Amino acid sequence: MKGRRLWFVLEPLSDVPIEITPEPVVPDGWEAVVSSAYPAVPGLRRAEFLRELVGSRPAIVVGGTHGKGTTAAMIAFALRETGHDPAWLIGAPVPQLSSNAGFGARYLVVEGDESDRTVFSLPAEIAVVTNVELDHHSEFSSKFELVSEFERWTNTAKHVVRDAPPYQGPLGVPGEHNRLNAGAALAALELAGVSQHDARAALGRFTGTGRRFEIHQHGDVTIVDDYGHHPTEVAATIAAARERFPGARIRVLFQPHLYSRTRHLADELADALAAADDVTVTDIYPARERPVPGVTGRLVIDALSDRGVLAGYTPTGFARPESVDELHELLHWADDRGVAVEVIGLGSNLLVHDGGVDALVLKLSGELAAAHVEGETLVLGGGAPNAVGLHRARAVGLGGFEFASAIPGTAGGGVRMNAGAYGVEWRDVLIDAVVVDASGPRTFGVDELGLSYRHSSLAAGQVVAQARFRLEPSSTDAVKEKAAQLLAQRKATQPTNKRTFGSVFKNPDEGPGAARLIEECGLKGQRIGGAIVSPRHANFIENADAATTADCIAVMEEARRRVHERFGVELEHEVQFIGPLELPAL
Repeated sequence: MKGRRLWFVLEPLSDVPIEITPEPVVPDGWEAVVSSAYPAVPGLRRAEFLRELVGSRPAIVVGGTHGKGTTAAMIAFALRETGHDPAWLIGAPVPQLSSNAGFGARYLVVEGDESDRTVFSLPAEIAVVTNVELDHHSEFSSKFELVSEFERWTNTAKHVVRDAPPYQGPLGVPGEHNRLNAGAALAALELAGVSQHDARAALGRFTGTGRRFEIHQHGDVTIVDDYGHHPTEVAATIAAARERFPGARIRVLFQPHLYSRTRHLADELADALAAADDVTVTDIYPARERPVPGVTGRLVIDALSDRGVLAGYTPTGFARPESVDELHELLHWADDRGVAVEVIGLGSNLLVHDGGVDALVLKLSGELAAAHVEGETLVLGGGAPNAVGLHRARAVGLGGFEFASAIPGTAGGGVRMNAGAYGVEWRDVLIDAVVVDASGPRTFGVDELGLSYRHSSLAAGQVVAQARFRLEPSSTDAVKEKAAQLLAQRKATQPTNKRTFGSVFKNPDEGPGAARLIEECGLKGQRIGGAIVSPRHANFIENADAATTADCIAVMEEARRRVHERFGVELEHEVQFIGPLELPAL
């Protein structure tokens, strides 16, 4: 690169004028270099351009299976903090350096990637190897081949750091793996001419990189975002969480990365994940790979099951559409791929399979959860809570929706179930509903919706985006008083202060209701696992102690069997099942 001036777009560009033209406008004395990882884009390949950059100056190149990004960031940060003016190229953002890349006059610090063998072509003055494990099974035939490549590469370097002892001293990043990273960084910094005293002081101030144990707070919940996807990295992250948050419950949501890695390391991933308190696994993030038949996140779930760990599985995804257009786009996407769709409202009448849901799960938000009044018409988005609708109606003195105070759900769920309470149902006040499916939105009148007792004719894949209700003039005080009476009645007869999923069974067409039938069978207080028939109202199941869905299904099976044996009545569940759940035939 001798004689060239390089233009790095590194820092935030808010104050930098940019000219958009068909051809690049290159200032005098500058050179435009096009580099891409994509073969169809002409120019230098990414690996070629990086090799040219690294060969232009003394470089510290950090390679290895785990920790290379954090170690490179530690080195670059410490060099800058100690006045050694480094340049750096790192795969993850480094908040304390303001970017993942920066320009300086002295050492160039580079994170070298072995996934495409790029690191092995980089001419390093100081080569740092953090560790070596087989991680990219589609690139290397064996660990022996990978180790051989690292040996060949380090033989070309002037100085080599490997097997460095763990760092002993205060660090701002937790975990034994970060003590190993800091140990390697300290050794490299000493080779680069930084005194151990100065290097230690800088390393103690380092706070980490993006997506590596990145901590976020959401109310009372602490969320740790970590890019670790190899079993060793997953185990290290969970151990670091235990160290950083002693006594906390560790709940892990894990997305496997690459089909090849998941196929080869499902058992090892399960071993690592089993150290968490509970685990949910999504489907695989493919990155550069194409799907492999039979290879899904379910491999990890099955391996966890073999180890006695009950894990959740959410293979397809979760989305929060905020408009009819977004909802239509998602439903069209699911229909094209044959993916099932499930919608959750407030979760008040749902029972979800313990193993998770193989579907696209939707939670309506934005305008799809809005509420407003037009004259004497209450307009609710499908995801709008009934309580919000009642509040809007009460504020303008409209009555007729007070019964909804006893239904802790959403307007859309109420349409699908023809929800009701205390002698009033959705069909009594509903004008129409906007229903969206893969073909687009359509407005359905009450008759077209086929509303009957806890039933509508809506099919799978049809989602209520909006509902309109015809109300009647009243007064704010009258609406408030009636709603309060209904709520008091509900609290007096139902376990509202317990964790339940609402009414379990529909009432039979004739004769006593489901609660009376179950109570007559002596089942109040009946317990299986953590699920118990409510002592207050027999048509509710309470979560007495970490109940699983399997516990609830077992209680429901027993109640149906006993009621059928004694009264000849076959109870039908009102609670909605999500996932592969069903009650056996009587």
